[in-house]
Amino acid sequence: MVLVLPWSDPPIRENDRDHWRQKAERTKAVRAATGVLARNQRVQRMARAEIRLVWTVTDRRRRDSAAPNPTLKAAVDGLVDADVLADDHHLIVPRMWCEIEHGPTKGVRIEITELGDEE
Repeated sequence: MVLVLPWSDPPIRENDRDHWRQKAERTKAVRAATGVLARNQRVQRMARAEIRLVWTVTDRRRRDSAAPNPTLKAAVDGLVDADVLADDHHLIVPRMWCEIEHGPTKGVRIEITELGDEE
């Protein structure tokens, strides 16, 4: 399942030095947008899942692949809010990570891979 977020760059990054209120507003926006996208696409509830954030960039500047982690965390919380996942602890989401890829258009997407029941 793929959810394309409405931002060209991750709205929250590890190295941001914004006021806590600005960060809280962006966190709330990412969480809400992810929940709405999941509900609109009728993403079914999953017992377990791996979640990957992919940041598509159009230039060759060097970037830290861990920088979008706060955006990923807020997106996963949005999936919990939308009842796609029961929780986001390590037994339900054993792996979540960020990757950067080059492409013709900038963007951010969340890829969800269902794992099934715990082994």
